[in-house]
Amino acid sequence: KKDMNGGPTTSLIAAPAERQAQLLLKKTKELLISMGHKLEVENKSELIVEGGGQIVALPTGSDAAASARGFTCSGILALDEFGFIPNIDEVLAVVAPMISIHRASFFAISSASFEGDTWHNIVTGQRKAWKIYNIDVKECPRLTYDVLEDLRGELGPMRYAREVLNQFSVEGFSPVSLDGFRGAIKAG
Repeated sequence: KKDMNGGPTTSLIAAPAERQAQLLLKKTKELLISMGHKLEVENKSELIVEGGGQIVALPTGSDAAASARGFTCSGILALDEFGFIPNIDEVLAVVAPMISIHRASFFAISSASFEGDTWHNIVTGQRKAWKIYNIDVKECPRLTYDVLEDLRGELGPMRYAREVLNQFSVEGFSPVSLDGFRGAIKAG
């Protein structure tokens, strides 16, 4: 993909932890190589494809908005585990002009989080500007019936519903309250 001026693009991959962002970058590298692209630069946090296209991996961590500031994203912005990124509304405020001005593609990927949070409001249609794709676990060929049953037993019904079936947790049925969860994230 070229930017709106015909030049190479810069794409960002962001996840709550540096390790997650680096794993996504590694998978991106494997995909690019399988498609016949050659890499000019390759390290833990950046790929530069022959011709100049750049892909940067960012941890969002406790100050996600600060991690995203200063970048020009003209290709793709992918936020992994969107429902668990601290201060996500602030992150969206930072990246919205970036992706709008440069006509970048934006992808938010996440398992279910908690009812009433930003990700829940997006997925349930309370924020209208989003196009939602929900992948049913039964469509994943790696997850056989036996594997799913093992996971159900290991995780228990609430965590299985959230992590595997992508069902949002109701605060009253969560092992911790939503406010307690948010407080724990802010505390570090």
